[in-house]
Amino acid sequence: MIRTDKIKTTPLLAAILLAALVVGAAVEAGGDPTPAPRRREISGFTRYIPGRDGEIEWEINGETARFLSANLVEMEGFVARAGGELAPLTLSTRRLVFDLNSNTGWAVEEWGEFRSDNIFLRGRGVVWDTRNQMIRFVEDVRFVIDETEGGGLFPL
Repeated sequence: MIRTDKIKTTPLLAAILLAALVVGAAVEAGGDPTPAPRRREISGFTRYIPGRDGEIEWEINGETARFLSANLVEMEGFVARAGGELAPLTLSTRRLVFDLNSNTGWAVEEWGEFRSDNIFLRGRGVVWDTRNQMIRFVEDVRFVIDETEGGGLFPL
């Protein structure tokens, strides 16, 4: 036991000791000493992802974004438009979880759409990796190719 009558305390020292006791009790009880992050929600947003050359490669828009953790964001009304050499290209889905550290996104049970000049893809379960310039649909994939030389639409 610590004898408090022999310790000179200041407000700062008292706050440090109290914090140490609280963290110690949480760890001893098997809890996590780090506080849970506040869940922030943003309405109507735009985010830009630069490419390797520093130019804007993707513009992401959405209706809402909820931070699930410091680096995971759940976006609703998600639309991503490619710029630069990838343009024109659009990826959209109702809801997508995006990792800000790896610049990858996924929508496990959601339907997504991919559009470019002459290709339209639709499928369920979207995996999007901006660093490797990859978009995948997991199941129920349907697509249409628009042949530009007078061939019309060619569904596969």
